Parts: sequence; C-alpha cells; structure tokens
Amino acid sequence: MKKTVLSILLLSLSSTSLAEQDGGPRIVAYRDTYILLGKYNPNPPSLGDYSSVLATKEGENGRGIDNLETEFQISGKLIVAENLLSERDYFSIAYTQQSFWQVYNKPFSSPFRDTNYEPELIYTWRPDQFSIAKNRWLLRAASLGFSHQANGSYGDFDRSWERIYAQFDTSYNDWLITFKPWIPVGPEVNNGGDFTDYYGYGELTVGYLFGDNQCNHRITAMGRNNLQSDNKGALDLRFAYCISPAFSLYAKYFNGYGESMLDYNIHNQSFGLGVALNRIGDRREMMSTSSQWTFAGMSMFRDNYILPFKYNPSPAIPDLAGGVPGQQPEKMEVEFQFSFRLTLPFTLFTDSDNLSFAYTQQTFWQPYERSGDSIRETNYEPEFFYQWNSQADQKSQWSPEWLRLGLVHESNGQTQIRSRSWNRVYAEFGFDADPVSIAIKPWYRIPEDESEDDNPNMEDYYGYGELTAKWQINERQRLSFLGRNNFKKENKGALDLRWSYGISQELALYLKYFNGYGESLIDYNKHNQSLGIGFAINN
Repeated sequence: MKKTVLSILLLSLSSTSLAEQDGGPRIVAYRDTYILLGKYNPNPPSLGDYSSVLATKEGENGRGIDNLETEFQISGKLIVAENLLSERDYFSIAYTQQSFWQVYNKPFSSPFRDTNYEPELIYTWRPDQFSIAKNRWLLRAASLGFSHQANGSYGDFDRSWERIYAQFDTSYNDWLITFKPWIPVGPEVNNGGDFTDYYGYGELTVGYLFGDNQCNHRITAMGRNNLQSDNKGALDLRFAYCISPAFSLYAKYFNGYGESMLDYNIHNQSFGLGVALNRIGDRREMMSTSSQWTFAGMSMFRDNYILPFKYNPSPAIPDLAGGVPGQQPEKMEVEFQFSFRLTLPFTLFTDSDNLSFAYTQQTFWQPYERSGDSIRETNYEPEFFYQWNSQADQKSQWSPEWLRLGLVHESNGQTQIRSRSWNRVYAEFGFDADPVSIAIKPWYRIPEDESEDDNPNMEDYYGYGELTAKWQINERQRLSFLGRNNFKKENKGALDLRWSYGISQELALYLKYFNGYGESLIDYNKHNQSLGIGFAINN
C-alpha cells in the first residue's frame, strides 16, 4: 500500500491517544465475514490471461487454475472518534481482505490465487430520525470515504488503485438500499485499461431481510456497470440463511468483471456455498454503517497490531525450492497481524468447556523502497481447539487455569518454490499467578508424504513447542515473552519480546523485538533480528 495511505493511517491511529479512557476506539463488523468452502467457475481464467511467461513455464507441466476453489473474506472497522460535528457521527478505519484460495489444486501446491487488501478511512453521519418506521423511506447513514485497494503482488500480477467515495444507506420497511458512487484518484497499477472501464464509477446494492430479529435471513444483489457502449460490469447475488444466532448458511453467485483485482478485466462466472458470521444488532441495521453491532460469538485471540516501522539490519534471503535464491528483502518494512476467536455456543463435557475456531494472519509488507505494493509474505493460521477452564472451587495450587487441545494448519499460500506449510496437533496449559501468566505449548507435527512436504526439517528450527509468559506490570503496561528451542546442540530457536503501553481504553503503543528462526514461514530456516514499533488493540 502506498506511503500516503500509510501516513494517513498513522495520523488517524495516533490521534486516538487523545481519547478519554472511557471513550476509546472499538472494533465492530463492517462487510460480510464468510468462507465459501466450495466455489465453482466453469471457465476459470487461463495462466496466459495473467502472464505469457507463466503460461509457457507452467503449461509445460500441465498446471493450470482449477474450476473449484475456496473464497473467504474478513472485514471489520475500528471506531476512532465519535461526536465530531454532531451527536450522531463517527470516524473509523476499516479493513477488508478477500482471498481466493486454490486449496484443491495440488499440482500448484494449493496456492492463494489472489488476495485483495482494502484499508479505508471513513466519516459517517446519521440523521436524528434513526428510529425504525413503517411505510416510509429512511436515510440510515451517509458516509465519505477514502479507499486503497491492492493485491500486494509483483510484476504482471500487481494491481492497485485508490478511490474517494460517498455512500448512502437507505431503507423502506424490510428493504435496504445502498448507493456508492466513487471517483478514482492517483495512479493505477494494472495490465490493461483503466479500472473504471470495468468497475465503472459506483455500485448499487439492494437487500431484503426476513425472519425474526434474533435470526434473520438476507438476500442481497449488487450491480456495477461502466455505462459505456461495451456494457461491462458485474452482478453479485448473495443469500444468507440464519441457522443460529452466530452462523448463516451463505451462497454467492457472481457474473461479470472484477470478482478479484487480478481479474478486474477478465469475465468470470462463479457460484459458491459456505457459512458466514451473523452480526448482532437490529435486523434493519444489518446493511447500514451502524457503529453499534459486532459479530456473534467473536472475540480477539492473539495480539492485533500494526508495526508501521520495523527494522532488520540484515534481512535473510530465503531459500526457495530447487536451489533458487529468493529476493533480497528491504531492511525497513511494515508488519501487521489480526487474530480472532469464534467460540461455539455450547459446552461438551463440563459447564466450563467449549469448542472454538481461531484464525491468525501475519503479513510482512515492504512499501518503502520498492515500487507498488509489495507483500513479502503472509502467513495464514486457522485452528480448531477444545478448551477446558478450571472453576474456582476445583482449582489446586499447581493445576492449570485452562487447557487447550487443538489442530492447527499454517501456510503462506504460495506456489511451488515459495510454498511453506505444516500441520500440528498441540496441547496448551495456561497458568495464572497474577500479575504473571504462563502458557506451555508442546506440539507434534503431522507427517506428510515426502513429495508434498515443503519444509521437511521444520522441527530443526521451530522445535517441538513454545513457552509464553505475560507480565502485567501495571494498569497500562504489559510485557510479553515467547521462546522456542530445538533442544539440539546447534541450539536453534527464537526469542520474541513485546511491550505495550495503553494510550486509551482499547489502543496501545506496541514494541516488538524478534531474534531467531521462523519470524515468518518463508524464513523458517533463516536467522533474523528485527525491532518494530506501532500500535495494538488492547486484548
């Protein structure tokens, strides 16, 4: 993402240091968060549509894009200020990420075909008459925003653009209508005509809600058109059927241009099925830009942070498959991580246990020296785990506060020579001796076939577990430690130290120091030392 976008985000984040302790920022839902476990395209793009060099190289090996893939989207926004010009307005920073994952494409090493990153700055105003009314049109909200959208790729695959937009959310009974015109600003990075030749200058979304307030169903239709004689655009239809307060079955049909940034000028038709998270809030708020609702059952898991400045005095060049050397990373980069947990709404064996799904994503982004948007590496880590929590009347002196048994998959979603992935089962024991908490996490790597193992000696660098400790120094300050070691004579492992200082109710200054192996998957067998400073959401 461009330096100008980064500067605006930093100014916005730093402004929250002036917030009162009882009025700090908060994270709320934004667009839909979903996963389509199966999405079928009868005529997917060919490799030649993206790169003639890639088509020649990979076509010889019989590799291509699968008809079937997985798509998922994660979206949220951080409310950083309210009551700016009126009693019903607020300013927010939003982030949406949409990923297209060829998980079933084994010949290509199951890569992420495209990932679209979209940070936004948004001012939202809501009128005084915000109550639900029957048989009349209501303006629910009006917003002004700045959006930067990019896919973080290189060369023929690089895509990015920036827009200024207005958005108007209206409703009539159970109908919700959103109109969003935009104007592109700044240079575009693509491989053909302008984005507006395919995306046009705006979009219209119509939604219908039915069901009850606790579990409502939703049908939406989004349309775009370039309003030119060649009539390029897109139709996006979605249906969410509520099956619990937390989840909906989710179906998506797309026909047109721009399903992903990589395909902005390529026509696609696809249909996908999966699940989506439900938002908590009044049913007629579901498509408005309300600052009130969140996703049901969701909480933060690991640290959520951004390090706008992270320095490595001697970044390692990664080893790629086949003896091919990787690209030399720049010394200065940006690192950010988001992590959430979704706890299922039932217990299993006791009154204090649960099942959870968690997702953590760590991204290393190099915007300072290279041209365009350069995502050096992204690590995706979904996991399922069972957690048992001790009860106060049953706790002994040395018993754990909680116990987790889990299955985790970690990968970087790259193709062939850059591919890294591994699967583990683990147990984690948490002990709490206020103000210090300690967790011990041994794991066992699930063996893979030698021909499919991207990193056969992972344990030589990550070892067989890790120890974490957190010291709550005072109300504002916290120090965290993570250590790994392979317990072999070459003594490879990692030390990760983090310090946070609360500057508002939910936001903290954040300092991270790393020394060792495995800061990212691409560097699992390379030693790195880095220091970064930024902001984190208090957990």
